[in-house]
Amino acid sequence: MADTFLLVTTIKNEGPNILEWVAYHKLIGFDRIQIYQNDSSDETQKHLRTLERIGAIEYFPNPSRKRQWQNKAYRRASQSESYRDSTWCMALDGDEFLHVKVGDGSVADLVEACGSPDEILVNWRFFGNAGALELSDELVTARYCQTEKDDEIASIQRGYKALFRTASYRRPGIHRAKVPLVEAPVIANGSGQRLAAGEPKSWRTVDPECRKLAQVNHYAVRDASSFLLKSDRGSASHPDRDVALRYWNLNNFNNVEDTSLRGKKEKIWGNMKELDAQSRGRLMFLRENSLRLWRERLEQLLEDPAYAALYRELADSRQ
Repeated sequence: MADTFLLVTTIKNEGPNILEWVAYHKLIGFDRIQIYQNDSSDETQKHLRTLERIGAIEYFPNPSRKRQWQNKAYRRASQSESYRDSTWCMALDGDEFLHVKVGDGSVADLVEACGSPDEILVNWRFFGNAGALELSDELVTARYCQTEKDDEIASIQRGYKALFRTASYRRPGIHRAKVPLVEAPVIANGSGQRLAAGEPKSWRTVDPECRKLAQVNHYAVRDASSFLLKSDRGSASHPDRDVALRYWNLNNFNNVEDTSLRGKKEKIWGNMKELDAQSRGRLMFLRENSLRLWRERLEQLLEDPAYAALYRELADSRQ
């Protein structure tokens, strides 16, 4: 019997981008996708209800008074029928796209190339804003192709996300799978290298072979307008401008070009259009409407002196 793959995420206010995220990850071979939604205000809920209605995802509202949305969602996921029925599981955020560089680019190709270990730790690769300031309806994977240098990961630690066997671990975690169910699980990195027992000791690692087989494209900043909305989403009060600007500067890499996922643009659009057809046009309508709501909220934020100042600093600091 062929392996099956489950993808789990928690999201908030990803209305303009969630259809692309789902379409892309179904394209690379995730059989089931569970999405846990946290108190969105851009009609993300309507996207998810529609995607669930056509059978594309499993949708779960996920409010949490303690704001520990991810841990709550991953525990819920581990108790689901889909988790029990899947061979492999991965937890990604809504701004993260798994990019498999081997075979046909499928998640199954990655497992085979790594020798089917218990867990595969795939390092992030940060993508910058590519000079973009304004909101756009262009695909995230096509618009942002500026990134960090290929070989930096050989000496500079980056975070990772885990693809793991559900029979080997009790549940997903934010970076690693949690609670091993097998003695001495076999662990590989995104280049297929075996890691020593007890490694890694933190949520960040280097990769001497520079993410040879796979990477997680991390679109942490996107354009300056999206980042301003991200800052607003993270706080109900004025942003700490220094912290927000520091985050932007630390994660806004525009050193070299990687157009690998841009090359999949037609296939991604094709999957999006197929899902939209199944929804009788509702998904694309909702995508446009969410982008409109983002623009309206952006106009409101720019009337606030603190956010306006942050936006100017983002624009001035672009690489």
